[in-house]
Amino acid sequence: MGTLILLAAITVAAAVGLAILFNKLVVKDFPETDRKAGNIKTFFVFIILFVIIFAVLYGKVIADASVKSFSAQIEQDIKKNYSNLDIVRNGIDVAAVSKDTNKLNNTVNDLTKIIKPGELGVPKFVWNIALGYMRKELQKIFNGFDAVSPFLDERNYITVSSFINGIQISVLKIIKITTIVIVSIFVVLFAIYVLVSLSKASKEKKRLENK
Repeated sequence: MGTLILLAAITVAAAVGLAILFNKLVVKDFPETDRKAGNIKTFFVFIILFVIIFAVLYGKVIADASVKSFSAQIEQDIKKNYSNLDIVRNGIDVAAVSKDTNKLNNTVNDLTKIIKPGELGVPKFVWNIALGYMRKELQKIFNGFDAVSPFLDERNYITVSSFINGIQISVLKIIKITTIVIVSIFVVLFAIYVLVSLSKASKEKKRLENK
């Protein structure tokens, strides 16, 4: 908690510092009637956007750590409580069952019922996307025997460990993409505000020069 507060304080301080600099370099050239409001708006925009971006990035760090931690815990729980499953006892030889996917599908269905999205510390929609990705990856394994899939171990078996690893990679990938999209949106909004402000200041300077 102390680290979070410190990082948040640094983020706000950086936003305030840059807002002051922006006001001195850009907003000072706004029309006089808009200058005061522009100064206030700059502080508001810089602080809000910096805090949101910080929150998203920090949230990703926490989410990544939670997924990795819970993945290890769930793997141990499955091995302990569901030792009757084939995938737990011996793993599944992909080459051996490539022509009979029913066995694998049944096992995968069992595992996805055992693992709950809340246990991984991820929202349900992320879990649903991850499951969709997982099923596509497994289908690729059987269609083309993809030996580099994260769902396979070094023997080209699907085990509990490799299965959990595949899900973990899928979830982390979704979290990463979501983070990039959200941060990109706010960076674009920030860039738009800066460009609009620069344009406004430039027009006012030209107007005064032409007087």
